[in-house]
Amino acid sequence: MSDPKTGKVRPEGKRKLENQLLRQVGVMIVSFARRFAPVDTGRLRSSIQFVVEDGVLYVGTNVNYAKHQEFGTRFMQANPFMRPAFDATRNKLEG
Repeated sequence: MSDPKTGKVRPEGKRKLENQLLRQVGVMIVSFARRFAPVDTGRLRSSIQFVVEDGVLYVGTNVNYAKHQEFGTRFMQANPFMRPAFDATRNKLEG
């Protein structure tokens, strides 16, 4: 991971460390999102997942009505859960 002579992190070790940190953040965001998600059958809550690919963290769900819950429609008030999860994670990491 680090060069024994210089103590500097090698590029491959840096990527590995970044991915580990992103996975930890992903776990936090998913935890908050599941806590904030509206529940009827539990399908939306259980579908929230994350993946880390090439140093990028993706968090989301494959449930087609998630966007309607998050942003609302002209017939339904929004029940945001993803944005509050990102905000809660950011606040926890900053404070």
